[in-house]
Amino acid sequence: MLGVRSFSHTYRKRQLAPIKAYLPSYSLGAHNRRYISSVTSGNVGSDSAQGSRTSRVAWATRVMAAGITVILALRFLEDKAEVESHGLSDSVYTAWEIFNVEQVSPSASVFTLKAKPGATVSGFVPLSSVSIKEPNSNIQRPYTILSLEEDRIKILVKRYDGGELSRFIHSRKLEAELFLKRVPSEYTLPEKVPSKFVLISGGTGVATSYQLLRHFATLPAQDRPEVRVLYASVNEDEVYLQEEFKELKESLGGKLHIEYFIDSWGAVIDSKDVQNAYRDWESATTLVCGSDGFVEFIAGRKPEIGQGSIGGLLAANGIGENVWKL
Repeated sequence: MLGVRSFSHTYRKRQLAPIKAYLPSYSLGAHNRRYISSVTSGNVGSDSAQGSRTSRVAWATRVMAAGITVILALRFLEDKAEVESHGLSDSVYTAWEIFNVEQVSPSASVFTLKAKPGATVSGFVPLSSVSIKEPNSNIQRPYTILSLEEDRIKILVKRYDGGELSRFIHSRKLEAELFLKRVPSEYTLPEKVPSKFVLISGGTGVATSYQLLRHFATLPAQDRPEVRVLYASVNEDEVYLQEEFKELKESLGGKLHIEYFIDSWGAVIDSKDVQNAYRDWESATTLVCGSDGFVEFIAGRKPEIGQGSIGGLLAANGIGENVWKL
């Protein structure tokens, strides 16, 4: 194994909140509300006028209801067409079958999910993720895709005792369904790939590094960037995808360097390691992915929306540009 250190920072577990669905409410507007009030109170000149005005209000209500129905129907048809052609939607969850489960640690497994017959997966660019939802509680969480080929997706899922969704996923059997939809990434690889990357990952956050490195391996040799990976894990059993990374090192040659940090072995990612990751480089694109606590320790707290300011070890060592917290 490569030079080994470990990471002893206490991770904070993200609290998953129920996702509530809100339907838009529609009203007749202030003018028509006053109009109805006047009809109800009898402030009109005749019964015929009252009936005429009431009819107009009823007609307007029916027209509005019909319009809403048409809009919702069109949206449904668009989603249905997208689901049928791609197997995934940006807006609705679709059923995928659990095709295979490979246990990679005492608490984590790689799930291979298969689309329905005839559907294919397209439109993904690094970095791509899917959201999985627990149908009964509406709890959802994004998972970075390890790989995708035609109608199959692989994801890495760690089971947490207090994690309702992760326990639900691990409880499912082969051929059972999971409900997925596409989710946008906060970082999209530009068409012109940067020449240097530093990828700092903790735990299952290494899936981000793995997906990106697999993509780099498909590029022409002259277009492949130099990549330095710092991978922190709680213990040796929780170091994921070791064989896969060995294969990537063979594919990418001297352009990929990976350093492991194992908490149970008594080391920690420190300023010296950060400085070493950027040695001889004037600039690099940095991606930090892991638990909330890990990301905060390395690059500063990530707010619910946006990236926030750069802090942590990176800021302490003068790294403040081209940093993405994922």
